[in-house]
Amino acid sequence: MSQVENETIGKRFIGCLIGMLLIAVAIYTVSHLLVKDPVSCPEGKTGMDPCGSADCSEDAGKLSWRNFARIDPRGRVRLRNPGEIDWYIGAQRAKTILEGIRDRTEAMDTIRRRIDENMEEMASLLLDRGPVDELAALIIAGQYEKARLQVNTVFSGQSVRDIRLIKTDLLELEQQLLQQCRDLEDMAPPLSCLFFWTSPTLSVIEVLFWSFFGVLTNLLVNSAEYLRKGNFAPVERWVAYTKLVYGPILSVVLVMAIINGFFEVESYQVRIWTLPLVGFIFGYAARRAANLVDKIIERFLGKAEKGIEQGPEAVAARRAAVVEEFKNALRPRNMEELKSQAKALARKMTEAGAEGKGGMQ
Repeated sequence: MSQVENETIGKRFIGCLIGMLLIAVAIYTVSHLLVKDPVSCPEGKTGMDPCGSADCSEDAGKLSWRNFARIDPRGRVRLRNPGEIDWYIGAQRAKTILEGIRDRTEAMDTIRRRIDENMEEMASLLLDRGPVDELAALIIAGQYEKARLQVNTVFSGQSVRDIRLIKTDLLELEQQLLQQCRDLEDMAPPLSCLFFWTSPTLSVIEVLFWSFFGVLTNLLVNSAEYLRKGNFAPVERWVAYTKLVYGPILSVVLVMAIINGFFEVESYQVRIWTLPLVGFIFGYAARRAANLVDKIIERFLGKAEKGIEQGPEAVAARRAAVVEEFKNALRPRNMEELKSQAKALARKMTEAGAEGKGGMQ
C-alpha cells in the first residue's frame, strides 16, 4: 500500500474518531440533562427527625447528611457508615464537622443530667409526680421548647431561681440542637464538585463515558502524530478498535477495585467526584491499565491459593470473630446508654401489654 493511500486511510480514521467523540459527548450531555441522579433519602424527615418535618422528596437527586448520619430527637448523632463519609465528603472536612458535633453531644448530655437532678430535687416537694414524669418524657423526646413552656406550671409555687435554671438549660438544649442540625447540613460533598453523577449506579456510567473519552483522546493524539510523521499503519486501526472496547471495561474494573479497597492511589485522594477524572486517566492509558488488572488478578489468585490451603476452619473463625464484634457493639458502653435501652425496653413492654389487654376485651 502506497504512502498516499496510508495517509488517506489515516485521515479517514481520524475523522471517524472525531465523529465518535462528538457523538459520545452529545449523548453524555443529553443524558445529564434528562436523567436525574437517583440519590435516595434513607431516613426521611419524619416527626422523629428534629432537623425538619418537610417531605424527604426535597432532597431527591442530591446527597445530603441523611445519607451518612441520623439524629435522634434528643440531638445525638449516629453515623451510618464512616467509610462512606470519607468517600463522599472527605475525611478532613468531615472530621472538623464531626468533632464539633461530638463535643456538642457531650455538652447536651451534661445539661440533660443537670436538668434531671434539679427536677428530681424539686419533684420531692410535690405530692403528684405525674406532671413531672410528663415533663421528663418531653425532654427525652427532644421537645425542649414545649417542655420549657410547661416548667412554670409543673413546679408552680417553688423556687423561682430553680425554675429559671431549668428553663435556661432547656433553652440551651434548644440552641444546641439547632446548631447540631446546622452542622449536619454542612456534611455533604463540596458543591463545586457536584456536576457529575454521584449515586452508586450512575457513577459507573460516568466512569464508562470518561474512560471512553480517554481512549478516544489517546487514539487521536497518537494517530495524528503517526500521520504527521508519515508512518501511519492502517493495520493498527484494529488495535484502536479493540481499545475502544476493553479500555472502558478495564477502567470500571479498576475503579471498583479502588472502591472496594483492593488498592489505593497513594498521594492522591480519590473521591466520588474524582471518578470521572480517574476513568479518563485509565482510559487514556488503556494498555497500562491492562497491566494493572493483571497484577491485581495475580495477587488475588495468590491469596485465593493460600486461603484454599488454610481450609474452611480459618474462614469460620474469622467470621465468628466478626459476629462477636457486632454483639459487643450492641452492648451499652456507659450508664447513659444502659438507661436509654432500659427505657426503650420498658416502653415496648408497656405497649405490648396494652395491646394484649385490648385484644382480650
